[in-house]
Amino acid sequence: MGMISLLFGCMTSMPGRSHQGPLDPLTGPEVVLRDNLKRHIVMLATTIGERNMRHYAELDRSADYIAGEFKSLGYTIRTNAYPLEGKSPRNLEAELPGTDPTAGVIVVGGHYDSVAGTPGANDNASGVAATLELARLFKAGTVALRLI
Repeated sequence: MGMISLLFGCMTSMPGRSHQGPLDPLTGPEVVLRDNLKRHIVMLATTIGERNMRHYAELDRSADYIAGEFKSLGYTIRTNAYPLEGKSPRNLEAELPGTDPTAGVIVVGGHYDSVAGTPGANDNASGVAATLELARLFKAGTVALRLI
């Protein structure tokens, strides 16, 4: 029984110590990131709102918004539309080739539709916002990756 308690404690405890006190002020790039993440989430979850096959116009508008954001960053968009319920929802792809072809590939993505009856802030405007901001940071060359 003691071993089970020990294992449970190890699996559920947080390593290190929790932060205490005020947080450091955001840097300039962190403010830009925060504001952009919020802008994307507000656009998808509030301005556009529920976006799924029942709200196809909003789903389509979301795809247009995302494609526009990628294009504004200088990406070329590949669209893969597929037939569903007499409509053509689409997947969007943008690629930024790396500098080392032997290093492998990193895939980042998020679905932009939402669960019926919800604005989809967490499912999945937040994932789309993160994807768009990673695309911005990768394109600007401000993110250095090291695979371990």
